[in-house]
Amino acid sequence: MIELIATQKYLEQPGTAVRALEIGELPRPTWAEIDLSASEYNIRRIREIVGPQVKVLAMVKAEAYGHGMAGIARAAERAGASMLGVATLSEALALDEASALPKLVVGWTPGWQAGLAIKNDISCAIADLETAGEFARTAQALGKLAHVHVKVDTGMGRLGFLPEEAAQAIATIAALSGMVLDGVYSHFSKADEFDPAYTYQQFDQFKHVLDEVAAAGIEIPIRHVSNSPSILRFPEMHLDLVRPGIILHGLDPSDDVPCPSDFKSVMTLKTLVASVKTLPPGSQVSYGGTYITPGHERIAVIPIGYADGFRRKPHNWGEVLVRGQRAPIVGRVCMDQCLINVTHIPEVKMGDEVVLIGEQGDDRIRAEEVAAKLGTNNYETVSLIMARVPRIYLE
Repeated sequence: MIELIATQKYLEQPGTAVRALEIGELPRPTWAEIDLSASEYNIRRIREIVGPQVKVLAMVKAEAYGHGMAGIARAAERAGASMLGVATLSEALALDEASALPKLVVGWTPGWQAGLAIKNDISCAIADLETAGEFARTAQALGKLAHVHVKVDTGMGRLGFLPEEAAQAIATIAALSGMVLDGVYSHFSKADEFDPAYTYQQFDQFKHVLDEVAAAGIEIPIRHVSNSPSILRFPEMHLDLVRPGIILHGLDPSDDVPCPSDFKSVMTLKTLVASVKTLPPGSQVSYGGTYITPGHERIAVIPIGYADGFRRKPHNWGEVLVRGQRAPIVGRVCMDQCLINVTHIPEVKMGDEVVLIGEQGDDRIRAEEVAAKLGTNNYETVSLIMARVPRIYLE
C-alpha cells in the first residue's frame, strides 16, 4: 500500500485537491484521504466510554479496514490505546516500525510460525492444544517465552475451545514450560443485532469459563470479549480490555447499532474527472453497451474501477459527488475506469474533484449508503479498497 503524509499546503487548501497536494508526489489521480486526527478523536472517545480501568486494543487488521494500518496504528498509540490487534503474524511484523505498542494476532498462527512470533515478542491466539504444544517447545528451544491469549468459542463456531473444554485446556496451556498466559478471550457474533439475547448467552458462557479458571487458581491478566457494538451497548461486558474495530473509523457497526453522533468519519475516497464528452442519442456506453444514451448526454470518465475495489457486480456504487451534486454511474464499471452522467451539471470539466465516499459541498455519501447499494456492509465496502489506491494521511 502506498502511504503518504499530506503537505501543510494541502491541509490549508483541501478544496484544490491535487494542485495543493503537488501532483508529482501522488502516484495516481485516485486516492483516499485518511484523517488521523479524526481517528485519534474516536479512540479518545472510546476510552471515555469504557473508563480508565479498561484498556483499548485498536483492531487494525486488514489495513485497518482499508484505512491504512500504519497510519491508524500511529494514531491509536498517540490517542492512548494499549495494544494493537491484527489477524496475521505478517500484519504484526509489518507494524514494527509504525508503533511500539504490543501486538496481538487474533487469527490462527500455525505452529511453524511460532519461532518468528516468539523472537519478535508478538502475542498470539491459541485455539487448540497441538498448536500450544508447538509454541511451548519452540519457546524452550529458543530460551524465550511465548506470550499467548487463549480463545474460547462461545457460539461463533470458528477458532477456539468449546466452553465445556475451555477451563481444562487453559489450565493445561498455563502449565506448559515457556508459555505465558497473557489473556483469555472470546468473540460475539450478534452484538450488532437488535435482540441482545444471544450476546448475553455468549457472555454468560464466557463468564462461566472464567469462573472455572479462577476457581482453579489460575490468574488471567487480561479478559476480553467486547467488540465495537458491545462497547457501545453493554458496559458490563467491557472487562479488562475492549477491541474496537469499525468504530475507530467513525463507521456504524450496523443499522441497529449506530456510532455515537459525535464520532468522526476518517476516510474520504476521491478521484478526478479524466474526460468529459457529449454523446449523441443512441450511444452505447462501456462494455456490453448496457447503457444507451436516450438523448444528447454529457458523460465523464473517472479513473477508478473494480481493480480498485469499486465494485462492478451484482450492483455498482450508484452515485458520486462532483461539484457538490450527485452524478449517477452509467454502464458497466471497468477494471480501471468508470463513467458518470453529468448532463445536469454543465460546469463539470477535466480535473474536477470527484468524491466517492465523504463530503462535497452540502452533500455526503456515507460508506453505509454505498454498502446498502452494493448489498453488503460497510466493513466490506471500505476493506476492499485496494492497495493501489494511495492513502494520504492528514495529520
